[in-house]
Amino acid sequence: MRKHKTAIVVIALAVLVMCSPLLLNNHALLGVDGYFQYNRIYEAALQLKNHNFSFINLYSFQQAGRVVNSLYSPLITYIAGALLLLVGNWFRFQILSLAIVYFTSGMLMYAAGQRLHFRNGSRSLWA
Repeated sequence: MRKHKTAIVVIALAVLVMCSPLLLNNHALLGVDGYFQYNRIYEAALQLKNHNFSFINLYSFQQAGRVVNSLYSPLITYIAGALLLLVGNWFRFQILSLAIVYFTSGMLMYAAGQRLHFRNGSRSLWA
């Protein structure tokens, strides 16, 4: 663990830099598909809260009766729904979920580099 301490700190700082626009503006981002994805997560959160599990959307507006979660990874949706219930609002959910995704991807890239025996000071292929 001590060997990888520098990489973990650098990745954590990179995550902080990437999440800083959200933190500084105190405003969440909403992309083109945001309403659809947030609807799925809200649906999963309410299903977890009410112990009423179904592939049919019953709680979210504009999606009443639609079968969506069976097509889009229900496990990830329920994990995101549990995270939403845990943090309590969409802003904190977005910051925490982005930080988790960014940190996990950074650590996986670092692990892949270690597995492929990249050196710390190695030059780029194109340089």
